[in-house]
Amino acid sequence: MPQTRSRIRWHRPSLPAEESFTIMRATAPAPLVEREAVRRMILRVGIPVVEGATTAKEYAIGLLQLAAEVEHALLVQYLYAAFSLPNEFASDSVNYHRTLMNIAIQEMGHLTTVQNLLLLLGGRDAFYMQRDLIREDSDKNPIPFVLEPISKASLAKYVAAEKPAKVPPELAEKVDELVELAEQDSGVETHRVGVIYEVLKWIFSPPAASPEPVNFSSLAPLPEKPHITDADLQDNLIVVPEFEALRPEWRVNAVENVILEPVHTVAEAREVLDGIARQGEGLTNGGPSHFTEFMAIVAAFEAGTISVKSMPKAPTLNNGETGELISHRYTRLWVEVFNSQYNLLVLAIYHALVTPRPDDGSQGLRAALASMSIHSMRRVVHPIADLISSLPLREDGGPDKAGPSFALDASILNSNNDADLVAQHIRLLDGLKSLYSTIEASADFPSFPNHANTLINLRNTDQARRNLFPTPN
Repeated sequence: MPQTRSRIRWHRPSLPAEESFTIMRATAPAPLVEREAVRRMILRVGIPVVEGATTAKEYAIGLLQLAAEVEHALLVQYLYAAFSLPNEFASDSVNYHRTLMNIAIQEMGHLTTVQNLLLLLGGRDAFYMQRDLIREDSDKNPIPFVLEPISKASLAKYVAAEKPAKVPPELAEKVDELVELAEQDSGVETHRVGVIYEVLKWIFSPPAASPEPVNFSSLAPLPEKPHITDADLQDNLIVVPEFEALRPEWRVNAVENVILEPVHTVAEAREVLDGIARQGEGLTNGGPSHFTEFMAIVAAFEAGTISVKSMPKAPTLNNGETGELISHRYTRLWVEVFNSQYNLLVLAIYHALVTPRPDDGSQGLRAALASMSIHSMRRVVHPIADLISSLPLREDGGPDKAGPSFALDASILNSNNDADLVAQHIRLLDGLKSLYSTIEASADFPSFPNHANTLINLRNTDQARRNLFPTPN
């Protein structure tokens, strides 16, 4: 069975800033100024504490589980944002839909690399693909999960989430404006999640490593021996190569700047954590980053070069949930189809990760599941989202259009037993089979002639998925 998820609480250091951090002069070298900015961000946001962790290994696994949820959530939020833009070049000759899709794929790379880090520490049972359990259960969820079409307010939230501790001076005023807008729109203080990666980098560093932004063990209740050593790692000659995710099987080579790396040593873990932090959610800046890409999208949006589809904020099928209720009966059926296909996508990724790589060089179930995941992302989830965004949101048939709700059934990831996972696939596929028939019987179905072809394609894909799990004679 997979490892029990961790519980996180956020601890704010009690020492005054002047006692715990050194005030840097404006004339200090740039690296020192950046480290001071990191220190101050840590003091403001707090430090994630893994409750009950008594060893560096337990602590690191808990933070990596939290990081996995953050990456999964960002991946979905950025996909929804991408779905709200037409797949075409804007008036400034940039395809911002593709830009956002690439950022989402980079987040998938982060998520998969985090799985490799979990594998290095905890073996096969440590893989973790949930999205909302640890974050919702913590006392300070650093990134509230809200699906939003592109707007200045949503872009402001993404900038606030991805900004480095030390913003380039020429962007500081604009970033302050965006952070203020993000907090006004969300109604909460924005919290950077970069501290998660700063603590992880520190845990994976030698005890005497220098210079570091802060000594976390002096500011938060960490284990007595808070640094990972070689003794904490799995046997990377047996366990890791059998299960580690590799770039070729996930076909990410065609997307620029995707981080998806195998990790075999403490030093390699530290290096890949630093790479993820600099590209996305870390506090330090350097090289191509999501922050700089989102700032460019903000500029294009303000210049009026981006057109946005009419999609709702936080679409939901459930009465009582915050957000826009999808009440149109025919649209609801398609959103249920989307949710089932999204759950199958997550399930296939997880099932592939926990399936050993054949030692005879053959492709096997692992490669087939990975290939199915990639096909589903490109040829199933994306097209259904486009279909839903053309359907009415409300039963009265008004002009407002719908959007996919990305509802995730956490129970599909409760077991890494192959038979249990196969049963989840079949259960979801059986449910889809019934949904397709209900859609065809709907009075609205004849009004959308193209939907018949969509169902043919979905049934073919679903059958290909069923064929991965042959039933015994």
